[in-house]
Formats: sequence, C-alpha cells, structure tokens
Amino acid sequence: MDPMAIQNHVRSLQGLGSISPSKELPGLRPIETDKAGSIDGKSFGEVLADSVREVNELQQTVDVRMEKLAAGETTNIHETLIEMQRAEVSMKMLLQVRNKMVSAYQEIMRLQV
Repeated sequence: MDPMAIQNHVRSLQGLGSISPSKELPGLRPIETDKAGSIDGKSFGEVLADSVREVNELQQTVDVRMEKLAAGETTNIHETLIEMQRAEVSMKMLLQVRNKMVSAYQEIMRLQV
C-alpha cells in the first residue's frame, strides 16, 4: 500500500470521531456501585444468585417452548429459536463467570502467607 493511500485511510478514520462512553447501547444500563462495592445495594453473592436464577428461568422457558413446539401447540419457531439462543448465551456467560471465580480462588490459594 502506498503512503498516500495510508494517509487517506487515516484521515477517513479520524473523521469518524471517538466512541463516547456516554452513549448507551439499547437494553444495557451502567452498573451502579456504592463505596462498599455492592451493586444496586446487593452483595456480590446476591447478584450472582440472581444471575443463576435468571439463567434457570430462561432455561425453563425454553423447555416449555420446545415442548409446545414439539406438541404442535405453537408454530412460532422463530421466537423459540431466539429464546434458545438467549438461554444458551446466558448459560455460556454464567459458565465463564464461574470459571473466572474458580481461577481467582485457585490463584488466592497459591499465595504464600
């Protein structure tokens, strides 16, 4: 690539501006923490328990939708597939949080006192 082309690309990228943290994505909200580090007045354990409960509810919803689809009670396969994907992504996220927690625990246990 010649230097003129590179300069043109750099100028076009500079024209895009920066990503502002004040712009919120739809469906997402910033996490509010207090000085003690609790989220929305809840401890880490409560937030984790709520997340597990939410993932479980999503899984149960998908089970019900799948049963209705298999029984022919509903023909809305699109909504069922979307719910399946939502439940799968939620479960993967929960597993990653668990893996990070186990890793952090193991790291703490390796510390020399």
